[in-house]
Amino acid sequence: MRDKLKEMIFEALPAVLPITLTVAGFTVLVSPMPAGMLMIFLAGAALLIFGIGILTTGVDMALIALPAESCAGLAPAEEVS
Repeated sequence: MRDKLKEMIFEALPAVLPITLTVAGFTVLVSPMPAGMLMIFLAGAALLIFGIGILTTGVDMALIALPAESCAGLAPAEEVS
């Protein structure tokens, strides 16, 4: 399970990291803010990445990994594409 969570967190990185770096760069270069505010933003970004990893791991475990036998009676085989 840890390996699956780690994999999902690494999948969430490319989605969140560009926006995080853009906002952090803007905060440092264009509109300076206190360091505490930047640290809170970076902590929130880390929690967002971790949360997306947990969410996608749960979806993967609950929905994608459903046994084929439990869904076999829902529709005849010729109707499923």
